[in-house]
Amino acid sequence: MAQSIRIKPEFLESAPHPKKKLHFLIVFLFLGCLLYWGNRWATHSYLGIKHIQIRNHYFIPIELFRKECAPFFSKNGIWLWLFGQARRDLLRNIPQLSHVSISIDFPNTLIIRVKEKEPFISSFIEGKSYILSKEGAILNVTVDEAFSSSHSLYSIPAPSEPYLDKLKHLIIIKGLPASSVSGHWIMPQLMRTILRVVDTVAHKLPNREFQIEFEGENDLTLLVNDALPVQIGDLTNIEYKMTILNAFLNYLEIEKKTVDYIDLRVSNKIFVKFS
Repeated sequence: MAQSIRIKPEFLESAPHPKKKLHFLIVFLFLGCLLYWGNRWATHSYLGIKHIQIRNHYFIPIELFRKECAPFFSKNGIWLWLFGQARRDLLRNIPQLSHVSISIDFPNTLIIRVKEKEPFISSFIEGKSYILSKEGAILNVTVDEAFSSSHSLYSIPAPSEPYLDKLKHLIIIKGLPASSVSGHWIMPQLMRTILRVVDTVAHKLPNREFQIEFEGENDLTLLVNDALPVQIGDLTNIEYKMTILNAFLNYLEIEKKTVDYIDLRVSNKIFVKFS
C-alpha cells in the first residue's frame, strides 16, 4: 500500500535555497581571487623601492639615513608603509628622531618625513663638535658606510632660517671626556649632571649668556657673557653659588666696575680680581 510523507512547513523554511548557495559560492570565489591577485600585485617587483627621499632634517647627516634605509631598497613599498615597518625601524635605529611619517610616491619612491629631537647643547669633545638633544642624543653623529649606486637616496632639508636660529641659541659646553660618548648617546649620569647645571645657571642668571667648561663634577667653570670666567668648583650648593653670583654681577653693572675673574670655590665666600 502506497504511503505518503508530509513535509512540515518549518522544514521547508529552514532548507537553504539553491540560489543562496550559488550566491555564497560566487562571493567566496570573488574574495579569494581578490586576495590572491591583490597579494600578487602588492608583492610585484615593479613596486620594489628604488628611490628614497628624506625630508625636513636639520642635523642628522644623510650618511646615517643611507645606512639605516639600505634594507628598504627592493622591498615592497606598500608593505613598508601599510604595516609601519620602515617607521618602526627608523625610530629604533636612529635615536635622534622624535617622529617619522612614511608615504609612497607611486610606484617605487619611499618618502620619509622626519622630525629630529630639539638641539640643546653644542659640545666639544677631543677637538670635535657635537650637537646634543636634551635627552642626550648626539644629533650630528657621522657614519661612513658603503652604499650601492644602483639605488638613490636624497634629501630635502628643512629651511635654513630655522636651522640657523636653532644654532644661535645652543648652550656651549667644553671639556667633556671621550668616555662620555656611548654610541649615539652621552652617558646618562653625566647628562643628568649637565642638565642640573644648565637648568640652575639659566634660572639663577636670567638674561645672561654663558658657556660651561666642564672637567668633571669637581671642576666647573662658567664663562659669563663670553668674557668673564667664574670658577665654580664642585656642584655643592650650586644654587646658592649662582644666587651670590647673580647679585654680584648686578652690583658690578651698577658700579660700572670690571673684573678679570670670580672664584666661588670656597663655601660662602667670593674671591674677585678687579681689573
